[in-house]
Amino acid sequence: MEALSQMTFRDNLRNEVWQRLPASKHLLGRNRVNRLIDRAIGAWPVPIFSNCDSKEERLLLADAYAHRLARAEFGSVMVLLFIGLATALVQVLLEWWLLKPAYRIDFSYWKQDLTRSP
Repeated sequence: MEALSQMTFRDNLRNEVWQRLPASKHLLGRNRVNRLIDRAIGAWPVPIFSNCDSKEERLLLADAYAHRLARAEFGSVMVLLFIGLATALVQVLLEWWLLKPAYRIDFSYWKQDLTRSP
């Protein structure tokens, strides 16, 4: 457990996402899933999730975001295979984003790092 606490926010979140994804994650592999997480964080719609009035609205928007993410990443044919994975991924990210205000700051820093990367 101590090793887990010494991990960075990003490593902890990536591990949590990996553990909670469906078995289709093995078709992609951990590196591609990590790239998908980066892509999801990089385009994270902060204003949309921040302005939701209810949990139901937030879940509907998260589902729509997962569908856009899956279509962008996998194309129209492969999206059928990986939509469940993208939906689970976005749900875990949303849970973490909502859990603590400090996590929202971590998301912002992560997003900034992604935009600075070549």
